[in-house]
Amino acid sequence: MEPLKTTVAALHALAAARGLEIAGTSPLAALRGAGGPAAPAALPDELEESLYIAAAPDALVRIRITAPGTAEEATIGVLVRDERSVRFTIDGSVVELSPPADLEELADSLAEDAAYAGPLAGQEAYFWPSALKLLSVLWQESQDPSQPIARTAAVQRLGVAGGAADVEKAVGELVRVGLVKAEGDTLRLDPTVQPWLALVWSGHAMQVERLPLAAGASFEEAVQGTGDILLFLGPSGQRIVSLRLTGEAMREHAQGEPSEEAIVRLLAPPPAMLRSALGLVLKLQPAPVA
Repeated sequence: MEPLKTTVAALHALAAARGLEIAGTSPLAALRGAGGPAAPAALPDELEESLYIAAAPDALVRIRITAPGTAEEATIGVLVRDERSVRFTIDGSVVELSPPADLEELADSLAEDAAYAGPLAGQEAYFWPSALKLLSVLWQESQDPSQPIARTAAVQRLGVAGGAADVEKAVGELVRVGLVKAEGDTLRLDPTVQPWLALVWSGHAMQVERLPLAAGASFEEAVQGTGDILLFLGPSGQRIVSLRLTGEAMREHAQGEPSEEAIVRLLAPPPAMLRSALGLVLKLQPAPVA
């Protein structure tokens, strides 16, 4: 079925004619427009439901996708009501609503797109944020974890801002914990971390976020906040999940007393785990036990 493409103003009129009012939480509530395609007088049943969802959604799902060489990230907007969803786009005064679908279908589609196929499947790795940041800075010129770097030159370059002694000490700690191998003046990343960092530094990312839309709250205020987020790093087919663990979850994986407030967990989860994680972020109700 073709989507409904019309003006925001016509969509408001269409909703009013059916006894619906575009709620303050809807992204359509913040917009008005004239010109462009008019709304049809009658709608197929499926698009009637799309209008019902768009009039008063209880959540907004934002899917943001970034890739190297693109000036702006691609954003997909999905309105949710009672675990039914409708995708929408707004271009100036023109709005387009897709036919409705179960939120389960969106989760399945995202799980398929985010599935990892490669040598890291089923594995995970942990990094302290400070170590991940320092590694990224040390290798920022090549962004190629398979390439060695010169220790002296890297310390001198970074020491301009932070003090060479402090940088040398931090690099020494990376060597001590085994993330980096030192061979004379040459620094190499340990082979076990290279594939993870290649994906972290790839410039590819996909973020799935669910924002609750409280009744009566303005849409502008709602989208300024953050909701539950699941972050993927790497290109399609090689996406890994990046999680920030705190509290007990962090202490379970820290060796000794935690030195930071959080630890980064990178993982290439099996399909069932990935689908479960997306279900949690999208607040899907668990399927009833047969």
